[in-house]
Amino acid sequence: MLNKKLQSDIHIKNDGTLFSNNLKGINLKYYIIEDEIVNEDFNHPIKGYGIEIVKKEMTIDDTTIIESMQISNVYCSEKRTQELIDKLAYHTVTPVTLDYILEDIIGVL
Repeated sequence: MLNKKLQSDIHIKNDGTLFSNNLKGINLKYYIIEDEIVNEDFNHPIKGYGIEIVKKEMTIDDTTIIESMQISNVYCSEKRTQELIDKLAYHTVTPVTLDYILEDIIGVL
């Protein structure tokens, strides 16, 4: 069973220095994803925790552009996954760069 819980929600308003003039702002949501991993070495499933980032860009003409990325079973520890998500949110990691950043942080995915 897949469970999804919001870990962090960041709103970035466009002040004219970071984004193009046609954007009002960006919203980044970071989720922790809980799933069961079937391992033949164990008699019961174990929990795995993954990450999902959803980015919403709001334009001046009220168009919303959404992109997302989900990576399952990053850790078997919920606490470690939460700490990782906190770091990703602090550095405003986007869906496009998530897999590259995770590869740098924890190695091969």
